Parts: sequence; structure tokens; C-alpha cells
Amino acid sequence: MDANRELKIVMIHWGLIPGGVSKYAKSIENIDKYNKIQSTTIIINNEKWIFDSRFSDGVNHSLIMIKGRWDATWVKKLRDMVKKEKPDCIFIFGFNGGLAAFLATIGLNIPILASWHGSYYPSSCMQKIRAPFVEIIERVIYKYVVKHVIAVSKYAAHMLEEKGIPQQKITIIHNGISNDLTTYAKSEKNENIISFNQHRVMVGTCCRLSEQKGLKWFLDAIALVKKKDPTVKFIIWGDGPQKQELKKKSIELQIDDVLEFPGYVKDINTCLAKLDIFVMSSYVEYFSIALLEAMRAGLAILATDAGGNPEAVRHGKEGLLTPVDAPQEFADSLLRLVNSKSLRNELGKNAQRRFENTFTEDQMIQKTADWFLKSINDIA
Repeated sequence: MDANRELKIVMIHWGLIPGGVSKYAKSIENIDKYNKIQSTTIIINNEKWIFDSRFSDGVNHSLIMIKGRWDATWVKKLRDMVKKEKPDCIFIFGFNGGLAAFLATIGLNIPILASWHGSYYPSSCMQKIRAPFVEIIERVIYKYVVKHVIAVSKYAAHMLEEKGIPQQKITIIHNGISNDLTTYAKSEKNENIISFNQHRVMVGTCCRLSEQKGLKWFLDAIALVKKKDPTVKFIIWGDGPQKQELKKKSIELQIDDVLEFPGYVKDINTCLAKLDIFVMSSYVEYFSIALLEAMRAGLAILATDAGGNPEAVRHGKEGLLTPVDAPQEFADSLLRLVNSKSLRNELGKNAQRRFENTFTEDQMIQKTADWFLKSINDIA
């Protein structure tokens, strides 16, 4: 590649639900600030799908609207857009984007690069039926079609190698987020924040209410904490397939008087400002954006030792870690934080310092920009 020529990248998404990947994608859009790189984004979407509208703000993107998952009209439209853009490479995220990029670039000799944020985790019965086929296709695409791939953690890199992806294809670049605490604050409604009037310590989390987040066993831990200290209040922001099931369980456990489910929020920073302790009960995390947001906010953190969590938060240094699905250990660690403001302050300050030194958006984007240039030169 000519060193004086601008590198052109087209990023492809199949849908864009609110969450870590959409936040990552919006950050990567800022890559044109570095090293003569120009980017544009194409999103294949359906009007009934949940869409992260925050992504659209200030992002150079095009939408291809489809009637449903079996509407294949997007293939020609996407292919025509790619031909028009004439990019040096396609950049994808996950399974669906990879399949879309493969179909759109057949015969065009455009390399596909990827960022891998984790395996497909099914929630519904239909998704569980589809999961084995998704796994096979993803494995084939990442092994034989994708030229180079970013793994967002050492854990993610290990999982890719387990899938048979050659180690030389994989580069580890941890997620990073903006150090601007005002991000997205302008679009939030205050009524979704909190309604508890009196509490000694506020504990909370913000996530998709789905099976992999481990919220059902977290509710068991809340019940154990309430028996020891009924003044501790809990809040779970977010929406998802388990919402009604979790509400029902909170009533059965008689913790609905200390636990709220305000729903989905856009302004995570205002939410985190209301907390004393941030918790994460996930069964699997590859490298959690939510965890970085809590570190940025300087909160005391209690999380599971799942996946990439220990790469961000080190036990006893920036937070406390427990095994997955261990309500008693989780409750005991939580009470330890509840009963020691000095420990909360120490861990929170350490977490904020580690975020600023290691996991900012600028650091991630610079590493990713360098990776793009090196990858394209290696392919050439």
C-alpha cells in the first residue's frame, strides 16, 4: 500500500442493538483521526429490530432496510455499495456481519478484517436451535475468510484458538471507552434513574436482562444480603428477555422492596453516579464495556471471575472477584464492601486509575489504527 495514500475502510453491521459492540463500533468510527484512515459504516437493519440510535449521532453511515431475516435483497444493495466505495478492506463484528461481508465481496478481492467480541449466546428457543449452525458458519468465516482478527481480551484470543483460528491471525487489543463522563447524558430521562428515597448503600448494575448475565443467581445473593442488612438497596437497569421472570422471582424471594428494575437507560454515567457499588454477575464476559464504565466512574466493583473480567479488574486491587453462580460468596463479598467505606473508596480509586492508564478510547483507537495499517500491508 502507498504510504501517502489514505486507507479506506467499510464497516458492516447486521443490526445494531444497544450494548458493548455498538459502543465499540461508535468508538472505532473515530479512527479517521489517526494515520490517514477514512471509514464509513453500512448497517443492515429491520424496522422491528431494537436499534442503538446513539450510534447514528455524528457517524458516517448508510442503512439497508430489510423486511426480515429471510429477505435477501440486501445482498445486491450491499455489494453495489461496496463496489462504489472501493475500500481497502471490510471490517466486521461478530457472525452476521461476517456472513454479509463474505457474500458482498465474492470475486472482488477485498480483504475482510474482524473484531471478535465473543461467541453467539442464544436466549430464546429458536436461537438455541440456530446456535450450532451459527457456530459452524462463524468458525468457517473466521478461519478461512477473515485475514486478521482483533480479540478483545486474552480470554477471547484463547477461545478463537479453540475454534481453530490460527494464532498468527489474532491480535489482542482490549476494549477502551471515552474518558468523557458526559457521553450520551443529554438524551436521558431522569425518571428511569432511581426512586429509592432512603438507603445506606446503593448497589447496582446495568446490562441486558438475559441468561448469560447471571441475574437469577444474583437475586439469590440479594436475598442473602437482605437477611443480614435490609438497609442495602439494589437496582438493575436494562431490558431483555428475562425481565418479567426476574421481577417474578424478586417477589417470590421477597426482595422487591429493596430491588428496582427501572428499564433501559441511555445515560449510564448518571446511573452510575447514584451507586456506591457496581456488580456484575455474568456467566461469560469477553471484555466488558460496562465494567470499564464502572472503573471510569471510580466505583467499588464486585464481579465474577468469568472470561476477560480479571484482565480489567484484578482481585483485591481494583475490585473483588468471585466464582460464577456462587450466591453465598457473592453476598459475603458484597457485605464486605457495604460495611467498609474505606475499602470501597480504595478500590474505586484504583479502578479509576487503571482505567485512565490502560483502557481509554484513545489508546484503543491508536492501537487499532496501527493494526489496520499493518494488516493491510501484510496482506499486500
